[in-house]
Amino acid sequence: AQRNGLLPISQHAIGFSGRVAYHGYEGVALDLDERERLVEDLGDKSVLILRNHGLLTAGISVEHAFQQLHVLERACTIQIAAQAAGNLELIFPPAEVVAKVEKQAEVFKSGDGPGVARHWNALIRQLERSDTDYKN
Repeated sequence: AQRNGLLPISQHAIGFSGRVAYHGYEGVALDLDERERLVEDLGDKSVLILRNHGLLTAGISVEHAFQQLHVLERACTIQIAAQAAGNLELIFPPAEVVAKVEKQAEVFKSGDGPGVARHWNALIRQLERSDTDYKN
């Protein structure tokens, strides 16, 4: 619901720099023809923010798509929390730092790096400690 979308104000958000697409809100998603517009807006990216609605991610695996969704949700939460401070000016990292983090985040874009598997396995272990009903 923010005109400027995801801001590069946290490590989580900077990792998505240059790879977030946006889709304008069209109402409750009941019209099948919206699918084509979603695909068109997603383009060559794997992360789509549906304005006034929510988040959508795609990946080379379920693990990859979920990892992106998890980190993107965290980036959005951090942004809202930072903005909740009131009229305080947000700090934007310098362009060279953003470029460095973009390069470091390359492994997460492809979905085939070791970080995706570690992240997924850690979440599964956490889930199994709390409840194993998901297996049924």
